[in-house]
Amino acid sequence: MRMHNPPHPGEAIWHFASENGLTETEFARNLGVAQSDLSDLINGRCGITPEIAVALERIGWSNAAFWLRVQKSYDKDQIRMRTEPPPVWEDISEFSLSELPHPGFYMRDSMDERGMSADDLAKALGVPLSATLDILNERAPVTPEIARALERMGWGPADHWLLNQRSHDEAQALARERERMEAATAV
Repeated sequence: MRMHNPPHPGEAIWHFASENGLTETEFARNLGVAQSDLSDLINGRCGITPEIAVALERIGWSNAAFWLRVQKSYDKDQIRMRTEPPPVWEDISEFSLSELPHPGFYMRDSMDERGMSADDLAKALGVPLSATLDILNERAPVTPEIARALERMGWGPADHWLLNQRSHDEAQALARERERMEAATAV
C-alpha cells in the first residue's frame, strides 16, 4: 500500500490565486516577487520561502508563520514517505463501531502536528471560523467542499475524508440501532 503523496503547497496557493481570476504575472506583481520565483513555487521546484510567506501575509492570505508551517509539514511528509513504511493494522476487531472517530478528530490531530489554530484552518479552508469549529467539535460533517479544500491543503484525498465521514455516520447509526434493539428486548 502506497502512502498518500500530498500536493506541493505551491499548488494550493496557485489554486486560490487562479480561483480569484489572477494570472501568474498578476499574482507575482501583487506579491511583489519575480514571476520566475512564483513559477518555481507553483510548479513544485521550490518551497515557500520566508519572502513569499511574508508576501502572502501582506496581501491578507493568513500569516507568514502559517505558510512556513505548511511548507515544513509538506517537507516532513515527503521525508516520511521516503523513510517510513505505511502503517498496517493487523487486527481491527478491537475497534468498536461506536468508537470510529469523527473526521474532526483527525483534523484536530493534523492541526496540532502543523501548529495551526482553528482560525488558520478556517482561512485555509475558505470557510467561516464557526463552520470550522462545528466540524472540529464534531457537531457538523465534512462536506465535499471541505474535503476538496483539505485535499488542496495536502491533508489527504477528498475521497478519504468523505469515506471517513460516511463510515463515522454509518457506525453511529448502527450503534443507535443496536441500542434501540437492546432496549426493546430488555422490556
